[in-house]
Amino acid sequence: MGKLKFLVLLVVLIGIVSIGLADVSYPYLSQYGPAIVNWGSNVKYGGTLKIILPDGPLQYSLNPFMGNNSTLPTSFIYESLFFVNLTGDVTNMLGTSYKWTDNNTQLDVTIRQGVQWSDGVPFTPQDVVFTFNYLKANPSIDLNGIWSSANDLVSVTASGDTVIFKLSQPNMAIFQYLVGEPIVPEHIWSKISDPAKYTNPNPVGTGPFLFKSFDQPANTVTYVKNPNYWMTGRPYLDSVVVTSVNSNDTCTLALIKHEYDMSNLYIPGVEQTYISKDPKNNKIWWPILGNNHLILNDAK
Repeated sequence: MGKLKFLVLLVVLIGIVSIGLADVSYPYLSQYGPAIVNWGSNVKYGGTLKIILPDGPLQYSLNPFMGNNSTLPTSFIYESLFFVNLTGDVTNMLGTSYKWTDNNTQLDVTIRQGVQWSDGVPFTPQDVVFTFNYLKANPSIDLNGIWSSANDLVSVTASGDTVIFKLSQPNMAIFQYLVGEPIVPEHIWSKISDPAKYTNPNPVGTGPFLFKSFDQPANTVTYVKNPNYWMTGRPYLDSVVVTSVNSNDTCTLALIKHEYDMSNLYIPGVEQTYISKDPKNNKIWWPILGNNHLILNDAK
């Protein structure tokens, strides 16, 4: 597809907010896996991560199922079972272990204990079961096509602290989509009859941050630290502020002035335009824009 166009400015703080980074090479990984780095005892608590994006006017919607570049980010609020990076490394989130059984037609996921939703209600395996069956009952929000006949998913049930995904035939390629789906609380979403149109103005999640406010004239959304987050000692930050503007040029200028810490945008001639302005602090990361899969047909 030619030269990748999107750049992400990475700062150390992105790891601090416990967002997964691909190919983390630090020798001191945490108990959760490669995406959650153990930064040691020299990390300072506090501060705000300021993100600027060239996505134009934002819509006041925090629906994790229907999110896109024009809606408010929800990845700070909602979590999935695992995080899978580009090399296939798995980091434990709301799931703590998994195994394929029954000739790879059943995926058993052990669910983390002691987690609370941000409103204080305990998180349970039944929330996971509800989320997936909710997608089945409302195909308009199943944007990954998890329940498509092509993916062979038959049922999602719970037994004790284990959630069981049953398939009609082996299809291990569905793993990243199953474990990457944001999990929502049954006690909130079971009352929503049309989730595709629900803006979710008061989101309740298990993630490291809570939604605080959306300043529509400033096109800025603010998230604050979840004091009851299940991951001990995280997040380090007090808040995250995301602002959206109308152009890449506006983003670039703001980054050069160090008015913001991070962005996801295209910068022409990035070495000269951006990095050379402050080589010590101005860093880039080239992400992969899509996944390529080679699936062998061993049935014929």
